[in-house]
Parts: sequence; structure tokens; C-alpha cells
Amino acid sequence: MTKSTGTGISDWAIFDSTRSPSNPVDVIIDANSPNAQRDGSDDVDFLSNGFKLRSQLTATNNSGNTYLYVAFAENPFGGSNVSPANAR
Repeated sequence: MTKSTGTGISDWAIFDSTRSPSNPVDVIIDANSPNAQRDGSDDVDFLSNGFKLRSQLTATNNSGNTYLYVAFAENPFGGSNVSPANAR
């Protein structure tokens, strides 16, 4: 989930692995928009330890803007039948 902190620049953009099960992620949910779901332009890749922004769109990664983001993992640092890493 990302959001530019500039006024009026972008919606809360949510990327998930249910709507886009493979990279690049191509479906975006705009949480505070009446047009809730839209096709993206391959903005994000999901990685085993986070995410990678692939473009410089205003909604996700424009030069000179400050962004808020939050990410949750289905299997943090593990896969199927692999124990997740413990926090220290």
C-alpha cells in the first residue's frame, strides 16, 4: 500500500497477490476512490523479502515526492512448508 504525502497527488494504491498472482503486479486498488480497481502499468514486483517499484508514476515512485508505504507478507522469509524467521 503506497500513498504520496503531497496534497491531491494520489490515492492510496494497494497491490495484492490475489488479483495479480504473478509479477509484475498489474492490478491496483485505489482505496479512497470510487473507481476502486484499475489496471496498472506493471508498477510493482513482489519479492521474497519485500517489493520493488518498477516505474516512476506519481502514485508510487515519482522523483522529489515523499511516500508512505506498508507491506505485509503471506510467508515472511519462507515458502510452502518452510518455517518463518523469528524476530529478534
